[in-house]
Amino acid sequence: MREGEKVKFPGLKRMWRIFTKEELEIIDNAAYNILSEMGVHIDDKDCVEYLKDTPVEIDEKELIVKFPEYWIREMIAKVPRSYILAGRDPNKDLHVTSAQRDFYALITSGSTKIYEWDEKTNQWNSRIPGEADVIRAFKMVDGSDAYEGFFGTLVEDVKKTQQGLPAELHTLYNKMKYSTKHGGPTAITEGGLLEWDYVGKLAAEVQGGFDELAKRPIIAGLPTCIGPLTSTRQNFWAAVGSAKYHLPTFPYWGGI
Repeated sequence: MREGEKVKFPGLKRMWRIFTKEELEIIDNAAYNILSEMGVHIDDKDCVEYLKDTPVEIDEKELIVKFPEYWIREMIAKVPRSYILAGRDPNKDLHVTSAQRDFYALITSGSTKIYEWDEKTNQWNSRIPGEADVIRAFKMVDGSDAYEGFFGTLVEDVKKTQQGLPAELHTLYNKMKYSTKHGGPTAITEGGLLEWDYVGKLAAEVQGGFDELAKRPIIAGLPTCIGPLTSTRQNFWAAVGSAKYHLPTFPYWGGI
């Protein structure tokens, strides 16, 4: 790539298409049926309790929740057809209007070690990364034209994790402070909705209020498909917390 060039992606018409539109509709309808008839096992009682004021059917012994089809379709109908993956700098907003046109290069790594070359010994030395390494990585990507945003973080703040501190919140703060690009999905582990409330307030402060955050979300949630018809505490709150603050989600692979 030449300096200033961006990664070019083919449109879906040139990419491998597994199903026709009619076949996709069959799968879509089957998914509604499975969620309403079989349900999802949610392995945390606090998460199940959160759903008690909704029209779901709950098996409290097995922690299985069945979602009525009409309700899921109502929720899906509210999802906007286009949206913005915003940056702190509006000139770096990513506009998603079509799956056939809009592709962006986002970067992640999640490294838990830093390797540095030692000129004296002619070998690589490893060390545990901390906040300074996180900040340096964000600054590097912010100054590069090759990537238009983040899918996660390049370097994890392992030192904060070893101290028992919520490292993901420190990393998120530094991402918003030292990068002007879209922050991408945020992995909140054990903090639940209380931690997501902190994340929402932090992002709103950066974007100029909750209304502006809803229009131009600077981060996203990361609910992971941990296994067939199963949701963990982390993934449940990733979906709920994102929805509460009108943030998009980047569903992660790993199951159905």
